[in-house]
Amino acid sequence: MFVSNLPKDITNESLKAIFAEFGTVSSCVINPKNNGTWFVSFSNHGDAQKALETLHMQRKIQDQVMIVSPHVYRKENELKGTGGNS
Repeated sequence: MFVSNLPKDITNESLKAIFAEFGTVSSCVINPKNNGTWFVSFSNHGDAQKALETLHMQRKIQDQVMIVSPHVYRKENELKGTGGNS
């Protein structure tokens, strides 16, 4: 999942604890290209879906409403615009 609109000073441990309420978090890392946005992964897709439905625009952290959205994985060639679907 992609998580944004978070305080810049949020820690990995505190964010992981929020998502762990819904299941086993397999990874929780800050997006190196944009401080304040994170990628969170679950071991189980159902747990991820439950977290998405429960947290998106519903949970505040330091008066900021958390935005949670699915992360769409794309092949490298699709990102470069050289994919086969034209």
